[in-house]
Amino acid sequence: MAASGRSRRGGFHLALETGTPIVPVGVSGTIGILPRGGRLMKTGQDVRVTIGAPIDVVGRDLPGLMTEVREFLVREVEGKSTEIG
Repeated sequence: MAASGRSRRGGFHLALETGTPIVPVGVSGTIGILPRGGRLMKTGQDVRVTIGAPIDVVGRDLPGLMTEVREFLVREVEGKSTEIG
């Protein structure tokens, strides 16, 4: 899987069981603060937080919801990660 990492299913199950909309949130630019394997944090780095529109879960299935959130992350986080800086 790409830079956004692996999606965990617990939050999706909870949303489906309670009928609570999912609000996707993407964070990019954190690798510039603490690179993989790094021990010291760098200051003065830009971080972007993107909050998506709530996704209604009523009548939806787990794979479909996970796909929609993943597409949001790819579009809004991975696709824009080079714009900052």
